Amino acid sequence: VLMPGRPELARSIRRIAEAGYPIQGGADHLVSEALYLADPEGNGIELYRDRPREGWIFPDGEIHMETDPLDFEGILAELKDDDGPSDGLAPATRIGHVHLNVSDLEQAEAFYHGVLGFDVMVRRAHGALFVSAGGYHHHLGLNVWNGPGAPPPPAGALGLRYFGVMLPGAAELQKIAGRLQEAGIAAEEMEQGFLVRDPAGNGVLLTHAG
Repeated sequence: VLMPGRPELARSIRRIAEAGYPIQGGADHLVSEALYLADPEGNGIELYRDRPREGWIFPDGEIHMETDPLDFEGILAELKDDDGPSDGLAPATRIGHVHLNVSDLEQAEAFYHGVLGFDVMVRRAHGALFVSAGGYHHHLGLNVWNGPGAPPPPAGALGLRYFGVMLPGAAELQKIAGRLQEAGIAAEEMEQGFLVRDPAGNGVLLTHAG
């Protein structure tokens, strides 16, 4: 969940602390500052804010990220003279990226980079692959933290049914549909577009802005 700025992240941290809700940790990733917790059903949630893009660096063509301690004091200092609302998320808040469990990173890269066309931003660092569009640090994080070769959840299990990828237009969607056909990947045609599954069984709804 991407906050529009540091003050908004600070308000969320304050609200969570006031509610006494448990957090799992926090991290400074250089490109962003993030707080981690889980919802009541165990789905992982990351609340974060991005640092300005001009400060991101790309040694050897991949974005440089770390997992340093989060500066809780510095973030909460943003609220020193704050009188903004703390009972809801800022209107500009949105989903910034999605993390998925996969069974094989090479297969995941072949699908998300080779077929869908995402750019690789970080390749297989600490058991994860980060891909994005437009130079973002990652729109998708793909990891094998449940173990290489881990099976998908059983049918009917709680969790993510699918997520959406919106293409700029119908022509781009048809190009991907052609690549899916060439790769022998089944696509279910739906009113909004095509529903496909990655090699690990995660659902991806491909749509276009029109």
